[in-house]
Amino acid sequence: MHKIKLLLSLFGCSILNFTVAQDLIIVDNGQINGKFSEKIGAKDGFSISTSNEKDFLNIKLSGEESWAGAYLIPNTLGDTATMDLSGYKYFVFKIRSNDVPVIEKIGFGKGGEKSEIMRNFVVSSNWKKIVMELPPGMTKQRALFSLITVKKASFDIAEVRYTNNLPKADENTTFLMSSPYNKLSNTAANYVYSEGFETGAPSGYSGEKNGLSMAIDDKCMESPFMGRYCIKINVDDKETWRALFVQVSGKWTTELNKNTKLPDLSAYKKLVFYAKSTTKDYLLPEVGFGGKSNVFSQEQRNIVFLDISNKWQRFEIDLRGLEKKSVNDVMMLVLREGTLFLDEIRFEK
Repeated sequence: MHKIKLLLSLFGCSILNFTVAQDLIIVDNGQINGKFSEKIGAKDGFSISTSNEKDFLNIKLSGEESWAGAYLIPNTLGDTATMDLSGYKYFVFKIRSNDVPVIEKIGFGKGGEKSEIMRNFVVSSNWKKIVMELPPGMTKQRALFSLITVKKASFDIAEVRYTNNLPKADENTTFLMSSPYNKLSNTAANYVYSEGFETGAPSGYSGEKNGLSMAIDDKCMESPFMGRYCIKINVDDKETWRALFVQVSGKWTTELNKNTKLPDLSAYKKLVFYAKSTTKDYLLPEVGFGGKSNVFSQEQRNIVFLDISNKWQRFEIDLRGLEKKSVNDVMMLVLREGTLFLDEIRFEK
């Protein structure tokens, strides 16, 4: 196999040669194949410092600048040289912080080269693994890791690498893929929401004040279960009750006529969704499918009182035995005060 020599010194230690098939390790076991040698900020990034710990790299921001950022550059690249990373598929790293900061931008690349950045990323005290798919054309790269933040913070990064091996999904892994990670084919699933709403939209607001208490972000990047985005629903105390309907037509079923074309979901046996909450002891009062109609062939089934934890969980609604030849109301949620996250909402056979 043709070898590409990546002359990355480990702070003056031995030179390493990698083949394209091998991982390009940036930070691991306390070793760093590069430096945060390009810093930016309100005062040129002087507030950023790093220390090399046993199993990770610690990055501190003193807060003495209104904003600051840094780029990790391989030691041997000099002032203008670049690297060819087109032989790799994924960029992977782990991150944690006891300060629980929000990092405004974190990823790889900078101006003038290919980049992939997460915005407003929330970091917790537990390690989170981030997997970012590399775009095509990664031939002239300098910044192998980059961040910009406005917070005073201290956080750790570990196991930073470029690789061709896609890590397995778990509850602490976030995937930022060009297409949703492990998305089922259309023959196996009909998606309500993946990287956005695909079947229906959150158009039916109901409540004491017509849903005034609900705020919905369907492009939330706060640790989605899969892909780049998830749904975040914040509910305050402006109403004593409220409900949300995801509707194919974008209208209440009673507003439609018999000529309105609606999807036939007869082939699907269950409605699947993933949910978590940052609100302690969050209870989802009711979630369901379908609705009553004298015009369309959709029946209704709900499940009630779901305990939602702070980790992603899979939930299912059994749709067998229901009439679902023309469905407008693909999902319904009765919500309580707090914050609910949803992702990977789909009908499965």
